[in-house]
Amino acid sequence: MITKRSNSKNYYSEFTLNGRKYIKSTKTTDKKLATKIDLEYYKQAVEQSKLVGKSISLKEGLKLHHNYSKDNTAYQKSVVSVSNWLNDNFDTDLPMTRIDNSFLYQFVNKRGLESKPSAVKHNLGVITRTIKLCKKLGYDVCTVEPPTVKVKNTKTRVLTKDEETKLLASFLVDKGPGITKANRLTSPMMRRIISISVQRVSV
Repeated sequence: MITKRSNSKNYYSEFTLNGRKYIKSTKTTDKKLATKIDLEYYKQAVEQSKLVGKSISLKEGLKLHHNYSKDNTAYQKSVVSVSNWLNDNFDTDLPMTRIDNSFLYQFVNKRGLESKPSAVKHNLGVITRTIKLCKKLGYDVCTVEPPTVKVKNTKTRVLTKDEETKLLASFLVDKGPGITKANRLTSPMMRRIISISVQRVSV
């Protein structure tokens, strides 16, 4: 059924299923639309309740993840890539309840032998998001604390105006009356200096 709350203009969906009470905003002030949303919420809850206590393998979990990512083709390819690698290197028929911290550490160590840290971190994210999705859908999963994969920050920071001025000043030292053109910085040289990463110079 739909109800109203004093602190919101929207209608709320409220029902009890298998002894559990569900309360969720329909995010609409339209009563007719709220009624339809309430029914949808109920159907979703019924479907998820059928899955509670059900087991699912890592292989099937990854397939679910792939299907739920249909709006992101690029990410779907990542899921397929990780699935294929796992099928070749691990037993993906293991239930999700066996995908624990130990499994994740083994994955990181083995994957790290052939991939860069950034790729390992991304692949690990695919697995942890698969675990979260399966849990959301009511399947039994293991509570995990994924290992931290350190990725070196190679991003170049541009010099601030102040740092740029100090750097140029350190090169433009007055050599006295005898200064020649060779003592001065040419435009290409100046552009080169300004483009240097701040990590490589001291100002």
